[in-house]
Amino acid sequence: MVKINISTPIFYLISATIVQFISQREVSWIQNISISLVMVLIMVLYNWSKIPYEWNKDKRLNKKDKV
Repeated sequence: MVKINISTPIFYLISATIVQFISQREVSWIQNISISLVMVLIMVLYNWSKIPYEWNKDKRLNKKDKV
């Protein structure tokens, strides 16, 4: 499982909620939560993309076995 730092999306959710409540007295929960979820998905995909995939490993092992 990929470990992610979830503090950034939570910080955004809390800060956006506080700012909207102070300035408008109305909080758009769906927008805040959806942006936080998108942030989590982007972080998961970014961390997943940093892990190298050894796609050539099987080919090298098969060549050594045949020789």
